[in-house]
Amino acid sequence: MSPENVLRETGTVKRIPLIFHERSGRWVAGLKARLPTDRIHLVETRSRQALLEAATSGSPSIVLIEVWDDPEPALRDLAALTAVGEAPLVLLLGHGVGPDVRDLAYELGASFAASDPLPRPEAADLLSRWIALESRRASQEGWVAPTRVARFKGSLTIEELLEAMHAPADER
Repeated sequence: MSPENVLRETGTVKRIPLIFHERSGRWVAGLKARLPTDRIHLVETRSRQALLEAATSGSPSIVLIEVWDDPEPALRDLAALTAVGEAPLVLLLGHGVGPDVRDLAYELGASFAASDPLPRPEAADLLSRWIALESRRASQEGWVAPTRVARFKGSLTIEELLEAMHAPADER
């Protein structure tokens, strides 16, 4: 799907960009039927470049980032996403989301981070609430979407955060 003009208007309801950034495709397949598809524009990405293009081509969006056994690529994608400007709502899910990864994800700008197994109904409920919030916010905007204030990010770089994650617990 083309990321151009991802905030489309249908009647009086604006469609919210919902980006699934995952390798497996299992989250989009498992959640699509549970989401209000009349209120979202669904975009699937596999690469960091595609994620950044989709996230910066319209209004702030909602992003699900899948984490595999090695969380570093997903954390780097999250860092790149939150560094490009508007702060989307980000749900980080996957096998590699332990307490250390969750803390780093929040530091890098994730809105919520959870380890598998997060039941699909719970993930769908969270995304549906975010879609409703973004729809309400979008309906109150004028012709130009205001830039959402970026979430606080600490002064550490992604490399320093990853180094701290791999350090023994007594050195943190």
